[in-house]
Amino acid sequence: MQKLFSQSGYFNFSVYVLILSGYLILLTGCRNTSVNREKDQSKNKRNNVIETDPSQAYIKYSSFQNIDSTWGFTVFVNSRPSLYIKKIPVPGAFSGFLTKTDAEKIADLFVKMIRKGDLNPELNERVLDSLKILLKLKE
Repeated sequence: MQKLFSQSGYFNFSVYVLILSGYLILLTGCRNTSVNREKDQSKNKRNNVIETDPSQAYIKYSSFQNIDSTWGFTVFVNSRPSLYIKKIPVPGAFSGFLTKTDAEKIADLFVKMIRKGDLNPELNERVLDSLKILLKLKE
């Protein structure tokens, strides 16, 4: 009878250990999944400035004066710098905008483009001409 009891005790202990180890594996697996999910969500918030609809984002700009007395601007999306324009962004231009008003006209245009969903606005000479912005070319 003692042999039977000792074998069943060993059997019960083995089952207990297996159940406990399975529970621990399950518990740690679930924990890692939730931690990884939180890391992925925070990474997405940092990498993408506009995750939501661009028309609902808070977009503004700030103009600044360069060292060479020309002007540039920074576009902020949800209070984070999104575009930093130091010189006129067209081929052949090597300096910034000649006046603060010119820089603010283009910054306002870029803000409107971003609100429409163009997250990488571009500029060409035709747009500059239509806004009467002078382009200083290399001599």
